[in-house]
Amino acid sequence: MNRHPLTVAGVWLVTLSACAFLFVFFLDVLGVHHNPYVGLVFFVVLPMFFVLGLLMIPAGVILDRRRRAKGLAAWVWPKIDLNQSRFQRGAMIVGVLTLLNVLIVSLAAYRGFEYMESTQFCGPSWCATNSGSITVWHTWPQN
Repeated sequence: MNRHPLTVAGVWLVTLSACAFLFVFFLDVLGVHHNPYVGLVFFVVLPMFFVLGLLMIPAGVILDRRRRAKGLAAWVWPKIDLNQSRFQRGAMIVGVLTLLNVLIVSLAAYRGFEYMESTQFCGPSWCATNSGSITVWHTWPQN
């Protein structure tokens, strides 16, 4: 594993934001929280930290490779032999984690969009400052 500080920070950021997102997602499914701003923070802002962490991981790998290249010979492509159990295990871990990352980002995007279109978000939080908008919203035919 790459030990560049940016990669390690990215791994921590992805792990913590994913755990926090999944925890709040299940609380939301159970209907535990009722504050409209909680949904905004956890379904819009928190996934941005998740994606930022995902971007930090390869950035750290690239920076580490550049650092090593300054003192070492020219870099050659690694030889990956999927007949070796070490590479099979690594490919399986990367594949499963990639699917999990896609699932988390998809859930966050869907829930963020769904939340911003809900009466809970529009009614109390945004439309409270625009009193005419709440009247129009309530009289507008909803699909």
